[in-house]
Amino acid sequence: METSPTKVLQTPTKKTQPRTGANPSIDTSPITQLEEPRFSPTKGRPKRQAPMPLMPMEETEKIFFNGFIEEYLTEYPDMTPTDYRILFLAGIEYIKYLRVAASELENHQVISMARQHPAVNMRALLDQLNATRKLRSKGKPTEPEDAAELREVLLQLSRNSTKKAS
Repeated sequence: METSPTKVLQTPTKKTQPRTGANPSIDTSPITQLEEPRFSPTKGRPKRQAPMPLMPMEETEKIFFNGFIEEYLTEYPDMTPTDYRILFLAGIEYIKYLRVAASELENHQVISMARQHPAVNMRALLDQLNATRKLRSKGKPTEPEDAAELREVLLQLSRNSTKKAS
């Protein structure tokens, strides 16, 4: 029985560019324009927000985006410039979420990508700002009316027991 020699197959080598990110197949362009700086709705002198990149959106999307930002700035007027940057990113995720939802409805197909889904990213960004209903409801717990009295009685007992022990 004759055996044929094993051939080693070599794949042709091609010149590749170094990876520049998690997914090198994504083609992006640099940000070249900034939007007009916003003023936060506060009493007295308006506080200027940091200018953010101008994102290409349809006119309808800009209405939703600006409404999203303005609603949060109205509800949370004490946002810092850093908070505003996070809110801006959450607004972008909001628009992405609306785009995904519209696509799902139009194509009758549900997209399941839990980790990268815009709604998940948006919620995580809003959680950083404590701007979700869940985090707002976790405020300082209310103390029952007789809790202070009970605490005082327990402290008295512990003081009395330490006096007897010494």
